Amino acid sequence: MESRQILEAGNLQTASMKIATRMLGQDCLLEFGGCTHNNLHIEIIESAERLLFEIGESTQIRKRVINAIIECLCNITFHAHKPASDAIPFFNTAIVISRSGKMYRVETTNLILQQRVKQLKEKLDTISELNSDELADLYQKTLKTTPQTGSPGAGLGFIQMALRSKQQIHYQFQKLDEELQLFCFQVTIGQ
Repeated sequence: MESRQILEAGNLQTASMKIATRMLGQDCLLEFGGCTHNNLHIEIIESAERLLFEIGESTQIRKRVINAIIECLCNITFHAHKPASDAIPFFNTAIVISRSGKMYRVETTNLILQQRVKQLKEKLDTISELNSDELADLYQKTLKTTPQTGSPGAGLGFIQMALRSKQQIHYQFQKLDEELQLFCFQVTIGQ
């Protein structure tokens, strides 16, 4: 993610603000930081659809951007750590949708348990190393695989985003403490 630090450990309340302020030269179309739930996800998707339509974006690009947003929100739902207490009063997730020229960027951040980082990083590393033909093969292979017990799904979301975006996905993990890391994910959609 362009070798930047999105958050400093212990300063979770300014997550979306730090993402937004570093986006010089980009139009921020939509920004959210806080606790999310399904109704809010629907509102984010509908707002993004409306904005993309209002700026006159083509149906094909609108569909690719919206699909990326949906997959990112699903990944937040599946992978984000949901604190059981008020220890983290404001921040669970952040999402920013921005545009620079003819490129759209969807960025998300969420907390993830340390014990889930290794497996997720291995999956993302594999996806990042593949070309489009190899991604298509991995997608087909994954479709035929039964999800592991306790897994939220077959693991198609990141593969689909990499295929549809036609750009490399970017991500980083930032250790916050012994239990939690911050997972930052970025997908760019171009024409």
